Amino acid sequence: MAPKARSSGPRGRRPAVAGGAHSRFAGKQGAPANPLPLAHRLATWTIGLLFVAVPFVLDSAQKDAFRLPKALLGETLALLSLFFLAFAWKGPKEWRELLRAPFVAAFGPFVVVATLVSLASPHLAHVQRGLAGLWIGAVAVWGWSVGFSRRELREALAWQLAPASVLAAIAILQFHGIYQPYAFVGIAESSRYAIGSLAGNVGDLAAYLVLPTILAQAEIARGGRVRLASAALALCLYGLAVTQTLAALAGVAVGSVVFWAFRISRRRLLAGAFAGAGAVVLLLVVVAPLRERSLAKAGEIARGDWNSVLTGRLDGWRAAVWMLGEHPATGVGVGAYRTEFIPAKLALVRSGVPFFEEQQNVVFANAHNELLEVAAETGWPGLAAFGLGLVLLARRLRRSSAGANSGTGAPAEESAAALAWAGLAAIAVLSLASFPFRIGIALWPICLFLAWIFSPEAPGAAAGDAGEGE
Repeated sequence: MAPKARSSGPRGRRPAVAGGAHSRFAGKQGAPANPLPLAHRLATWTIGLLFVAVPFVLDSAQKDAFRLPKALLGETLALLSLFFLAFAWKGPKEWRELLRAPFVAAFGPFVVVATLVSLASPHLAHVQRGLAGLWIGAVAVWGWSVGFSRRELREALAWQLAPASVLAAIAILQFHGIYQPYAFVGIAESSRYAIGSLAGNVGDLAAYLVLPTILAQAEIARGGRVRLASAALALCLYGLAVTQTLAALAGVAVGSVVFWAFRISRRRLLAGAFAGAGAVVLLLVVVAPLRERSLAKAGEIARGDWNSVLTGRLDGWRAAVWMLGEHPATGVGVGAYRTEFIPAKLALVRSGVPFFEEQQNVVFANAHNELLEVAAETGWPGLAAFGLGLVLLARRLRRSSAGANSGTGAPAEESAAALAWAGLAAIAVLSLASFPFRIGIALWPICLFLAWIFSPEAPGAAAGDAGEGE
């Protein structure tokens, strides 16, 4: 059953006015609406700087030239945007609205539980850094979802196509040997691990490109900036192909299927499936290493060599399960997985568990599976709270997309529902073999995407859709 259309947004909120202004910034009743206050404009510019600067920042003088600078700059700009938004909120009504935000009900319990159980960890230095990252990310999603209109958030998502296209283009040049600015010592330029663009790590680059690839398809479906979105889609797809990161490619494939299943009629769905299959075949033909890697993985699956299929990730998963078994009530603490990996590995080796031969001396800093890492670091309480958040998120999307699923929803509603489900599907598949929420370059686009989903101007609300400008 489609949600009932409302004449006003949630909690009496009016649709966003021209220029993306929120109703909370409008003038008194009967008076012309005021323009956005300076604080709000500064917050908007800071968000723009966040997504333009973070992908490009690096510090060659640091041991961690890529991840650390991106993480620090991203956190700084995110907090700065929230600082400006706080000045834009004029009274207790706005602050009460913040406390009633849908994100709080969904993932607030997880943040609280993760914090409390982490206090019992013996690795306080790592836990402090981990909790800081968790809180900054959560507060950013929380504040952005309420402080910006749904239309503003949607436009900010579209901004990501520009930097993503540039990083993908650099990766393509690296792949073809035309431009290799950051070749790692001991790694041949022909190796996939040298194709990191400005992300530094091929896996980080692939994780970053997943969401923009889905967003580019959404822009094409909207009918706005089709040429630019098509160029961005081609660059991001080719960039993902040259990384040869199968988890990211699988995430894009699943997300794309979900998106076009919403957008295309059943009659045209078969044609779309053939078009998608053709694109996959083309990428496999053009990118020979990707074809060879895919064939190698197929052979490993046939032999049942699953740790080789997963490139040693099974080791990280086993260690996470061991940590959960050893610390079921509290976990090892947020951010402390890396410190507990060696004890876990030694215990598993002593028990006869074989580790991946090619990575005997490798220390996993992350479990390469977001759900297992949450379980290892926060125990069963944290896993239960996180699972509750996922259930509430799914329920929210199901309610808001009811009209689209029934075929009676407005085009804006269908577009919003398609993008929300597709983006989450792509991120979920990626998270099965990666850790995008712990990679600075990938984290902030995902946080903005979640803020858009959790905006009180829900996709199923008539006012929200009007404000989104789909």
